[in-house]
Amino acid sequence: ATRLEPTNMLPQLNLAVVRLHGTNTSAMAEARAALTRISSSSPALRCQALRELVVDSMRSRQTNAALELSRNLVQQTNSIFSDRLLRLDVLKGNQNAEFKPALAAFQREAGTNTAKIYELGMWQRARIGPAETLAWLQSLPKNTQGNQSVALLAAECYTMIRDWRGLQNFLKQQD
Repeated sequence: ATRLEPTNMLPQLNLAVVRLHGTNTSAMAEARAALTRISSSSPALRCQALRELVVDSMRSRQTNAALELSRNLVQQTNSIFSDRLLRLDVLKGNQNAEFKPALAAFQREAGTNTAKIYELGMWQRARIGPAETLAWLQSLPKNTQGNQSVALLAAECYTMIRDWRGLQNFLKQQD
């Protein structure tokens, strides 16, 4: 496909991603170069190319590259909320001082958007722990806490920390 349509960046991106997950070091280097080229020349595919480069940098323990690429990724206008979670993974994995401020900023960004709250809550529960996740969920507005997905996540956190009395009190407030 890349030979048939050399100006179409999508097959080039797909080929680079496949090569990036291989074991041939020269093919992997070519894939990184291709993804870098795509990230700078194709606005439509920029975020996907950056995501792949961030994950590759984390896998190969290139912390400075992962930090810079993830910073670039979240600054893109068409980045998605999961890109912020990838940024948090990079910051947390590097024990970077920016982690806590970034987490607080992304919590504010999630605001009252229940899909973002659930996505961030699942991330937090898995990587930070259920107690801290529950504390954040409890800080949200009451009408947001009553949303089904948010309430389910809170109940799971209560269960994981084995706070049965807290769970019972929480469930009394639910309909």
